[in-house]
Amino acid sequence: MTQEDLIKLEFNKVSISEDDHTGFCFEKQYGGVVFISGNNDEAAEDGTWYVTTPCQSFKFYAYNDMKSVIDLFNRNKIY
Repeated sequence: MTQEDLIKLEFNKVSISEDDHTGFCFEKQYGGVVFISGNNDEAAEDGTWYVTTPCQSFKFYAYNDMKSVIDLFNRNKIY
């Protein structure tokens, strides 16, 4: 997945600061369900972005897989 894919999926860019380093990641939320990407340093190392849940129960590496999940959430009511 690319940074452009995350933007196309309407993820929000979030600044993160650790010690004296500032970076960013992307996140999207549906009710109490949060999807968060790896950070930009990880993407620079791996050459790709992934999306996970905070507990890291799921990891999505492919745009089409993440799009399917988002489409599912968009078609259904979130409480």
